[in-house]
Amino acid sequence: MFEEIFNDKNQKRRKGSMLKNSIVAIRYFLVLLFLVVMPIKAWGGISTIPDTDFPEDQLYFFWDLRARQSFFQVTNTDSAALTVHIQVFNAATGCTEFDYDDDFTGFDTHLYDVSKLTRNNPLNPLVGPPDLTDGYGFVVVSTSTVTDGDVVLIGNFRVIDDEGGYEYRTNAAGNYEAADTTSEYTFNFNDIDGTIFSDVVGIPVIANGLSTVLAGPLITATFDPTLFDAAENDVSCPPVTFACAPTTFDLGINQEIVNNKEGGESSICLGTDTNGYVDLLLDTLGGGADFFVGFIGLNNGDGTGSMDAWWAIPEL
Repeated sequence: MFEEIFNDKNQKRRKGSMLKNSIVAIRYFLVLLFLVVMPIKAWGGISTIPDTDFPEDQLYFFWDLRARQSFFQVTNTDSAALTVHIQVFNAATGCTEFDYDDDFTGFDTHLYDVSKLTRNNPLNPLVGPPDLTDGYGFVVVSTSTVTDGDVVLIGNFRVIDDEGGYEYRTNAAGNYEAADTTSEYTFNFNDIDGTIFSDVVGIPVIANGLSTVLAGPLITATFDPTLFDAAENDVSCPPVTFACAPTTFDLGINQEIVNNKEGGESSICLGTDTNGYVDLLLDTLGGGADFFVGFIGLNNGDGTGSMDAWWAIPEL
């Protein structure tokens, strides 16, 4: 999906410098508006975000059981019955996978608790669900057969921190066309309500057929990040690689807004800015990766938190 974009990435950088400056100014103005009206909310960019404001055939969720509780919800918005394939990846153990099928009737909804996974179909209970205590990673839910009539799934997830008393919740990310046609993503951050921690989650996968994905430590997405502060000053950051593995799946922003679980050594950038945004230009995909989504979580460690999907910047 991304290969042609990578080949002309350098040409895009050369010819787009003046245009990029204009886009940065507009983007910064939008970020300021959202900072004023959306406390500790991770918003920004143009509306090409791959989340499930509309139904999709595949959903992506973040989960974390490191002194946290995690839930994800799936709804079949169609009147016809549907079978889905659920894949649970644990980055803490090198991206080990647990997967199973589940059945939905028309207009059916099921809430899953990651700590004790179940099936929606009570006549076919799940036997031997995994113990994922102290793990973290992502879930993919796909329709088992993809046709024009199967783009019917919507979903959301919640991550509740037992120690900090805050909660992350947002829509699932979807396998949306905008994410297939971009090499640039962005998210913003702020210190409203005392934000000091972050979860910057990146999910690269291989689309392996109609109803499954592959993920692992060698399936990677490497970005060239740039951090912009509230005065539009830019700071170049070293390349960052995301993969489904410890230390490369859930990162911090910088030295001031560090990762909630791993600390400042796992941040994307150096520096102590507390307001601004991060722009990530895709450099290379490794291990055959051909799809990527990301989430940004912000919290103050004491009762207030929010999470959202990264914004996909459309190709010009």
